[in-house]
Order: sequence, then C-alpha cells, then structure tokens
Amino acid sequence: MPTETQQLIVKRHAPRRAVLLWAGTVLGTLLGVWATFEAGRLLAGYSVIDAERERFARAAEIRELTAKLRDTESKLAMAEVARRVDHEAQTQVEKSLAELQARLGDTEDHRDATAAFLGKAQPVFHGR
Repeated sequence: MPTETQQLIVKRHAPRRAVLLWAGTVLGTLLGVWATFEAGRLLAGYSVIDAERERFARAAEIRELTAKLRDTESKLAMAEVARRVDHEAQTQVEKSLAELQARLGDTEDHRDATAAFLGKAQPVFHGR
C-alpha cells in the first residue's frame, strides 16, 4: 500500500483519439459550409451545367465573330488597295490628257476631240 508521500496518479492518455476528434470536427465543419454554399446556389437557381453550356455557346459566338472580323478586315484592305489603284490611274489619265492638250494646242477642233474623248471615257447618263 502506498504511503502518504507516494501517490499514484493515473491519467488517460489517448493522443490518437484527440487528433481524430479534431480532424472529424474540422472536416464536418468544412462539409457543412460546403453544403450550405451549394444549397444557396441551388435555391438561387444557379446551375453549374447551365453555366458551362452558356460559356461554350459564348466561346463559339466569339470564334464566329472573330472569323467575320478577319473577313471584313481583308475586304476592307482589298477595297483600300482598289481605291489607291483607281486614284493612281485617274492621276495618270489626267496627266496624259494634259500632255496631249499641250502637244495639240488649244485649237477649236482639238477641244471638240478632247470633249468627245472625255465623253467616251466618262459616259454621262442622259435620263430617258
């Protein structure tokens, strides 16, 4: 029998149980928060599947609009080149015409020939 100076103290020692209890509590809390979040989304009418479908539809629309933009830009570039070519051609025609007029002089017959040439080069609509 122990004496008064010697007392035996018995304590339970279960470190694994304490760790498992804390891990279970944390996991349960996280699971509860996640469930509450999903319930809120469901009650608000949000659907992950619908959101993905909409995202894919928008991506397809963006690809289509990008293709149309490229096509329009190429048409614009071709029209710009055609405009520059037409402008250059008009400038050359005017220069050639001025040179011809300088060579021929300003006689009445030559003016009529020039007017006839211009009439054929740039037809005028005479409404009927």
